[in-house]
Amino acid sequence: MLANKEKVKGIISKLDKDYIRIPTKNKRPLVSNWTNPAFYYKEPKSIGQLLRENQEYGLRTGKIIHSGYYFCAIIWKEKSNLFYNLSYTETENSYHYYLLIKELPPNCSLSNNKAIEPLGSLFSNGKLVVGSQSVVNGYTYNLVKKSSDFYTCDTVQNLKDYLDQRGIYLSVYGRTEPLKVSPVVYPKAEPRLVKKNTIQIKKTFIKESIVIKEKSFPYRDNKVRREIKIWREQQDLLGNNWRRRKFRKCGRCKETYSTIHTRREHRAKYCSKTRRYE
Repeated sequence: MLANKEKVKGIISKLDKDYIRIPTKNKRPLVSNWTNPAFYYKEPKSIGQLLRENQEYGLRTGKIIHSGYYFCAIIWKEKSNLFYNLSYTETENSYHYYLLIKELPPNCSLSNNKAIEPLGSLFSNGKLVVGSQSVVNGYTYNLVKKSSDFYTCDTVQNLKDYLDQRGIYLSVYGRTEPLKVSPVVYPKAEPRLVKKNTIQIKKTFIKESIVIKEKSFPYRDNKVRREIKIWREQQDLLGNNWRRRKFRKCGRCKETYSTIHTRREHRAKYCSKTRRYE
C-alpha cells in the first residue's frame, strides 16, 4: 500500500529518521545485529520507500529523538482510555501508544490489580514496533489521530504515578495493591446413583472372592496344615470347644466318635475297620 505525503506527516514525519526506522517483513527485522550498540545501523531508505517495497516498516525504541527525550512505546491489548487525547496505532490485536521520556525506563510488562496475566508491555531500549500504515497479514495498522501525538514526561516516577492513578502497575516495581482474585465457582455435581454403584461393587467383590477361594483352597500347603494342627492342640489343652459338631460318623466303621479326636486319630487308634489291617 502506497503512503501519501499527507499520511507521512505528523507522527510518521517525526519518527522518519535513519537511526529509528528499520525494514521489516512479517514483524521481523530484515537487518541482523541491529540491537548491537557497536553496530550502529542507519537505514538509508525513508518510511515511504519501505512501505512501497515491503508494505511495512519498524521503529526502534530507546533512541533519542530531540532535546534528550527517548522514544518508547506502550503496547496495550485492550481498547481503553489509557491515555486521554493521545494518538494511537490500532493493530490486529493491540494498540500502540508512543512516549517521550528523558529517563530511559526498563523493558517490562503492564497489568492491573484484577488481571493475573499481563495486559500490555513497555518497549524501551533494544525493542521494535511496527509503524502505522503498515500492512501485516492483510490488516492495515491504522493511525487514530487525536490532539497530542506523544505522552511526554521527565522521569520514570512520573510515568509510574500516572499509571498508578489508573490502576496499572509496572512489573518491575510490583503491584500497588494486593491481587484481587474472584472466588472460583465450581459447577454443581450431578446426582449419582449410589445404590446401583454399591450393588455392582458387591457383585464384583463376591465374584473376586469366589475366584480367590477356588484357587487357594485345593492348593493348601503343609505349613498351613501344621499351623492348623498346632492351633487345635492348643485349644484342646485350654479346654475350648472349637469344633462345630460334638460327634462325627466314620465312613468305614459306621460308628460315631467324639470330635475331640480328628478323623486321622480315630482311624489310627479306634476305628474297627482300619485296625484289622494292622
